[in-house]
Amino acid sequence: MNRTGLGSRWVASALLLVVLGGLVGTSGCGRAEKHFKEAEKLAASGEYDGAILEYRKTIRHDPRHTRAHNALGIIYFERRLFDAAIAEFQQAILADTAYVMAYYNLGNALKATGRFDEAMASYLKALQLDPGLAMAYYSMGNLFFQKGNHPEALKNFHRAIELEPDYTLSYHAIGNLYMAEGAMDESIRYHRRAAGLRPDLPLALFGLAQAYTATDSMDSAIVYYRRTIALDPSILIARLNLGGVLMGMGDAEGAIEQWERVLALQPEGALADSVRKNIERARLTLGP
Repeated sequence: MNRTGLGSRWVASALLLVVLGGLVGTSGCGRAEKHFKEAEKLAASGEYDGAILEYRKTIRHDPRHTRAHNALGIIYFERRLFDAAIAEFQQAILADTAYVMAYYNLGNALKATGRFDEAMASYLKALQLDPGLAMAYYSMGNLFFQKGNHPEALKNFHRAIELEPDYTLSYHAIGNLYMAEGAMDESIRYHRRAAGLRPDLPLALFGLAQAYTATDSMDSAIVYYRRTIALDPSILIARLNLGGVLMGMGDAEGAIEQWERVLALQPEGALADSVRKNIERARLTLGP
């Protein structure tokens, strides 16, 4: 799960770990398929502990069941059990060396553990098998961005957009890249594109809110922080930033309201202690 305060559902959207395609490693194993179908139902309803058990039963009956290994790897990845996820994706590849999504997912898991060269090799293998896999270019762009190679990152983000013109996450990523470089007009342009494509995606709206904050367009920033929170009230960083913007504009009561909601969602820890200090300082400005 995501640990950045952006909301637990974001990992799957930002990293795009998906189950696509694939064939059962061996055919004719009815019991394996029965357990696999049950696992899929449980996973779809969010019952991941039960899904894990059923995927394991699938693999017990059919050790070369590529989709079960891949799906199990995804759950482990979501739970930040990266070594276990890597092992499952590798087993999926051993069972079917042409299974594109296993290479892609393996790349994401390797990147999460800092094994960047291996991750890049895995993405490139996925692209060798499927040259039109836009998400692989997007993920390679993120990898280059994380390594500080902005030109290569930008090239890969644009390649993803060439393949899929409505690839929202690539527009968002380009907006972040330009923000990091201080090219704020370009940053806002790409973040606007992302938000326009997916006004229902909190990440896209949050990126635009950040860009407006960085350019002191505070009225617009407030609008998009509020829209982000309306879509997902659990996004702590959006509430934190909104409180800061409101405080900067002299609305101490509004800032306190946002920060108190942060405390309601996360009442313990270093973040909570910092927020309480902000609230104390804000209350001092209100007077007796």
